[in-house]
Amino acid sequence: SKKAVDKLREKGWHVLDAGLNKDVGGNIWRLRMRIKVARAWAILFPRFILPMCSLVAVSFTAFWLPVGQVMPRVAIGFVSFLSLTVFRDQAYAMVPKQSSTLLWVDVTMWNLTAILWLAVLQNITIQFVSVRYSSHAARYGDVLARIMFPSTFVVILAMVFGFGSLRWEPSSVMLATQLVLGISVLITIVSSVVFLRFLPWFLLHFISRELSDKNHLWKDGMHLDERELAVVFRYLDEDRSGKVNIEETIHCFEKTGAHFRSKEERESFCQHILHALPSENGSGAKPEVGLNDFRSHFKQLLGGELMRRMHLSKEPILAF
Repeated sequence: SKKAVDKLREKGWHVLDAGLNKDVGGNIWRLRMRIKVARAWAILFPRFILPMCSLVAVSFTAFWLPVGQVMPRVAIGFVSFLSLTVFRDQAYAMVPKQSSTLLWVDVTMWNLTAILWLAVLQNITIQFVSVRYSSHAARYGDVLARIMFPSTFVVILAMVFGFGSLRWEPSSVMLATQLVLGISVLITIVSSVVFLRFLPWFLLHFISRELSDKNHLWKDGMHLDERELAVVFRYLDEDRSGKVNIEETIHCFEKTGAHFRSKEERESFCQHILHALPSENGSGAKPEVGLNDFRSHFKQLLGGELMRRMHLSKEPILAF
């Protein structure tokens, strides 16, 4: 019995009670040992729980790395995912005996494995979105992940420990945690799809806010790649003529939340854009611009140079 108690203690259990029962049936004697144990949390936390939680948290740091750093982002996720196998082996080594039913440790390891796998999948998806659609959409996905992953991890961990202390059946805890994980994934997917669906609106909205914020006076403003510039240009081209004019530009700015306090402010904004339009044959500014000119002169038309001209003129132009 002392060997059994020592072995349980090595696995991180406290023996609360032990007893030996003898059953006699005819010529057959049966001896049954009953041992009541409880987890030694003072040992389990620093030895297993805290290192495992730190490992999962490390995988979230990839969301703060620039989207262009592909190898470090993917490596962080995969290394954390592979390292979890060490903790899985350690967790099952702490179980007193093999069991064919669902255990608390099964629920814990399954949820942590799912979160780490989703973190790896998020990194791969972000790279695809950045290459296929927009770097700003990819950065939005990272911002969303910085919120959803840690919060989901904390909620699930609290549910596992809380419901476990209340003696819930592991199957019920598994169902509840998977429901939370599924809702979190659904929210992330829906938010990302909505952002991609209305990507031109969001990009122009960000540009509008920069033009109205004097804190950006010493910055160049948003950088849009060629795909994003084409998306914004198509959004501005309301009549689908292949060219964008002043009225279309102002109307789209107003749709994204910007407004002018007076006709004078509206006219002043028009003049600032007209000033940046490329001249044609040296005869002055042309009233509309095509995609190629829009890409070439974006900084002057709607970017950092327009912002500086507007603010240095000391005239309030845009408001939200």
